[in-house]
Amino acid sequence: MTRSLLILYGSETGNAQDCAETVFRIARRLGCDARLSAMDRYPFIRIVDENLVVFVASTTGQGAVPANMKAPCSSTILILEILVLVAPQQPPRRPAACLEIRHLWPRRLQLYKLEQRLSQLGAQSILPRGEGDDQHPHGLAVFDHSDSRVDGGFVPWLDKLKAFIHPDTPIPDALPPDAILPPIHSISVHSDSIMGLHSDSIMGLQSDSIMGLHSDSIMGLHSLDSHSMEGSIPVVVVQNMRITAKDHWQDVRHIIFKSHPLDFDPGDVAVIYPLNPPPDVSLFCQLQRYNATTMVSVSSYPHPIPLHHLIACHLDIHSIPRRSFFNLASYFTTNPTHQQKLVQLSSPENSDDLYDYTSRPRRTILEVLADFPDIRIPLEYLLDVIPPLHPRHFSIANSTEKTEIHLAAAIVRYKTILWKERWGVCSRYLDSLIIGTCHTTRLTLGTTISIDIEKSWVKLPDSKTPMVLIGPGTGIAPMRSLIQSRSQNPAAETILFFGCRNKEKDFLFRDEWKYHNVVLFPAFSRDQKNKEYVQHVITRQHQLIRDIVRRGAWEFGENATGRSSLSVGYSRAC
Repeated sequence: MTRSLLILYGSETGNAQDCAETVFRIARRLGCDARLSAMDRYPFIRIVDENLVVFVASTTGQGAVPANMKAPCSSTILILEILVLVAPQQPPRRPAACLEIRHLWPRRLQLYKLEQRLSQLGAQSILPRGEGDDQHPHGLAVFDHSDSRVDGGFVPWLDKLKAFIHPDTPIPDALPPDAILPPIHSISVHSDSIMGLHSDSIMGLQSDSIMGLHSDSIMGLHSLDSHSMEGSIPVVVVQNMRITAKDHWQDVRHIIFKSHPLDFDPGDVAVIYPLNPPPDVSLFCQLQRYNATTMVSVSSYPHPIPLHHLIACHLDIHSIPRRSFFNLASYFTTNPTHQQKLVQLSSPENSDDLYDYTSRPRRTILEVLADFPDIRIPLEYLLDVIPPLHPRHFSIANSTEKTEIHLAAAIVRYKTILWKERWGVCSRYLDSLIIGTCHTTRLTLGTTISIDIEKSWVKLPDSKTPMVLIGPGTGIAPMRSLIQSRSQNPAAETILFFGCRNKEKDFLFRDEWKYHNVVLFPAFSRDQKNKEYVQHVITRQHQLIRDIVRRGAWEFGENATGRSSLSVGYSRAC
């Protein structure tokens, strides 16, 4: 009898989705009737009819719930609670297995208690919860966990799941290891595809073809990873100015977008969908022998689109390849030596080799394909092998002018042991934005952009409430928005702690603070022999903070790096 298996994932940057797809492929290979879905796409009214459910969930940022998990969580809990209330004598007991992908320092983050909540609502766990850390040198494969009740790493947890699905008795429907599974995502060549043009024609298509694809066309492409651009706002770039010293190691930009009057508040976030540069799209097509102007049909989009549009705005060809990439790529080369090497890199036993080849030098998928030129990814497998290009989020740094959106964006640009300079995908895109021309599509390279605005979950106090703001580096962006908002009307005391390296090099918006009703305490860590950070200044001002907290002050902290111990310094001061 074929075992039924449902895999549900909540993913923000693609790590959990990649793990879920790996579980799906293994289950299919073992002969299971496996199905895969993002949590926000699954009709949860059917959950009680499932035999076995695997939940793969990640944290994002400081432990928040992924975007494609927010909507279903409430509906799942509501549905299961109704079922329990209707039939309390026979609560639903659905077998479940949970894998949590922790993003950044898992021991410091408290996940949203998915496993605990499922258990409360009647789910029966079949395996210990698995955890993985995408920042571990070996990636998600292994992760040392002090809790014996938790499986550390994706691979050990997956081995136990395979043992549960595939016991010692052989399964007739199981597939051999060398058999390639059908693709998960659907993509095909359209019957009326443009023929005769080659990948180098992309450069000549920028002005006509790329500018002709409007933002409503992108909604379908990005829906593949459950991100929608519904309501995206076309904006004009009116400023892209460096605000750190030219000799400073970090390039921080003050970028201003102009648009019609917008609805946003302090703490809201601008969501930007970056593009791959046309030369890199052209190189990708050359390596894969693709006709760049081929019209392709994607299951989540109703109309055919040129292949180079799909690669430019949906595929993350500059991401660091995961283990699953090498596993799939090994099926698509006819070079025995290359195939053996790809299989080795996909094996958990060779985690050190994978780390040295990919993570340490930050080698990208595009560069791996250049290193293995015999890899030929069939078009129908393109969306399975190459991960989706995810949006980037930036705190909005203004509030007074509602026809503008200001960003304080650090350009990620660095060198590794490889000869070619590394760029952040969105950093290179922002760096290329040129002031001027208006167009209603985010695909107008170097001129305009379309953005989304995400509302903050934080409910801000009224202006009569004193505030303590902590914003080091580019974390000053939401503080600037909040201070501008409070300056428009009489407001209670506002204290701002800001930190950077040098007063003369990266003191962001330094000339503005004197025009606002704010008490500023800066910390410049490199301007004196003994390094001084924000937490040191907070500790010295403990009496001031204690007094303002007693008067009901509200604290708002933004961490530019995710690592600093601001909360520690603040708690000690209080």
